[in-house]
Amino acid sequence: MRVLGVVTFCVAVLAHSVAGRADEPKRSEPPESKSPGKDAKFDPKLLIGKWVRVDKIQGTGTTMEYFKNGTHVTHRIVRPGEPPTGMKGTWRIEGEMIVQTLGPMKTNTTVTITKLTETEFHFRNRAGQDVHYERVVPKKDKN
Repeated sequence: MRVLGVVTFCVAVLAHSVAGRADEPKRSEPPESKSPGKDAKFDPKLLIGKWVRVDKIQGTGTTMEYFKNGTHVTHRIVRPGEPPTGMKGTWRIEGEMIVQTLGPMKTNTTVTITKLTETEFHFRNRAGQDVHYERVVPKKDKN
């Protein structure tokens, strides 16, 4: 049952992130680089860390965590009260784009970074939706 949930999550993410116009010409993906920040217009070091989506429905949510080795993990709660589902992949920044592989099928998706600072991460997916994330700040111990 959990596998079905993860597969459903993967399909939902791809539907929201990969959808493109029918009249949009197909682009071939460039060969994968060894560095996540090859030819970057944005500093790839700013992306490293944990991010939480801010435009969410109460009780749901998405977090993404990017690592300096070029991998990432995304967790999503689709319905309030359900456990989060997770998906791993790889990432790299090329110009103003993030090229990611998602899930076990290693599906490629590309989003356009519109803002990347120490605290904010905004991007536009291929469907034209603007998505906003904020950096998760680790809680300090009170010792």
